[in-house]
Amino acid sequence: MKRAKVTRRKRGTRHTPKREHLPPKIEKALSCKSRDKRSKKEFALLLSIIALVLVFMTFSKYMIKTDLETMIASQDSACFSDQQLGSSAVWEQGNIAMMTAFETPDPCYRVSSVSATQQGNRVSMKLKVESGGICVQCFGYRSVKYWIMAPEQGSDLDLYVDIEGSTQHYVWLPIQK
Repeated sequence: MKRAKVTRRKRGTRHTPKREHLPPKIEKALSCKSRDKRSKKEFALLLSIIALVLVFMTFSKYMIKTDLETMIASQDSACFSDQQLGSSAVWEQGNIAMMTAFETPDPCYRVSSVSATQQGNRVSMKLKVESGGICVQCFGYRSVKYWIMAPEQGSDLDLYVDIEGSTQHYVWLPIQK
């Protein structure tokens, strides 16, 4: 078997034997290398595209806002004295039962509507409050119980209650088991 001719090479360059002295099997293997490199690059590109699609699918649910169905169950009002203000939430049959208590300018204010949106594990509620007309002159207290129907559960939920344009309350609700 003939040995490949060794030539002097410049510093920092790779030594490759001259092709004319290589056996046919090695010559064939070398000719396939360029195709293999191309197919490896194509394979790497395909893998990176698949990875990007998977990342996008995973995080897209955190970018999309979903409107949730809500229903006001009951309301109560009184002159404000020492009632506790805030919100609380519990799971009931796959839905969230919320109770929110807040201060109003007088007891005749009422919650006219509740809307809710979900983005990832964040659920935001907006309570629209309207005046009921002429009323007793005292600071009011409004307590409202409402339902948020079937939010998507993937993890614990962060609930934010927005009463007339300012976030008033935050509630952490663990995942339903």
